[in-house]
Amino acid sequence: TASGALKQRFAVAPDDPNAHYLLGRARRMAADADGAEASFRTALTLSPGQSDVLIALGGLLLDRGKYEEADAVFQELASRGGSALQGRLGRVEALVALGRTSDAQVQLDAVPEAQRTIAAVRTAAARVALARNKAGEALSLLRPLLETQAERPGLQALYGDALLAAEQFEGAAGAYDKALALDAGLPEALLGRAQVQLRTNQAKDALPVLETAKRALADRIRPPALHALRTTLVGQAYLLRNKRGDVEIAKQVLRDAIKQSAAPPEAHYWLGEALGAKAAPEARTEYQRYLELAPNGKYAERARRALSSLS
Repeated sequence: TASGALKQRFAVAPDDPNAHYLLGRARRMAADADGAEASFRTALTLSPGQSDVLIALGGLLLDRGKYEEADAVFQELASRGGSALQGRLGRVEALVALGRTSDAQVQLDAVPEAQRTIAAVRTAAARVALARNKAGEALSLLRPLLETQAERPGLQALYGDALLAAEQFEGAAGAYDKALALDAGLPEALLGRAQVQLRTNQAKDALPVLETAKRALADRIRPPALHALRTTLVGQAYLLRNKRGDVEIAKQVLRDAIKQSAAPPEAHYWLGEALGAKAAPEARTEYQRYLELAPNGKYAERARRALSSLS
């Protein structure tokens, strides 16, 4: 409806930057990533430096997994006085996604003391803490926010991520369930819920959740890493369920996972597990690749033991 109304506006004023910005928002809601980005960039061409458009474009680029481009947009935003904080926090998210956690911490440290209790700042700090494997610190940052903002599904999902990282599985499941009660199609919460089920020997229950996550990811713009994570979790679920034919399905799914951009290191580990001793050379390659990518990952010792048994 919004897109239709805006097209009528373009018939009268084709160079209206605000109309292009609003069309970008409508296209983003409709999961038209290319169209949304084109509209935001047109709006910026017509009205350079407009803060609302920079914020929208930066957020879209984060959702698309274009982290270097997002960082550049947020750097421009941070140079503008009234939007400096939003630009800095956008940079934090982009830098975390790029694996540059030290640089993200530098951005956080530059936030004025008076602003560090703001919810967005605490949330960004929690993301950095999680990226640095400091789950306890992330939980401490997020708990006070939930006392007043429990209705935010994204915050509940992030809290679930922190609890999952701390291996507090029951609490994590509760947080993800709260997020899904608020937004049944939130991909981050669905994938988090499936991870809890896999970590607690409920592989059979994880598969329907992952199928729901597939539909949710088709309806919303999310980075390639989230799609690759879902594929990896599906392969893991089939392998752990281990009914007749499941191992072969797991191999096929995990081979697809490792071909995807931004595939998690765990995809290689689980493919090694699925291949087993009967395909020792290929399994060895996958375990070794996992250890190259995540030498201190949660399956590192298991991968090393598996390599030792294959030698």
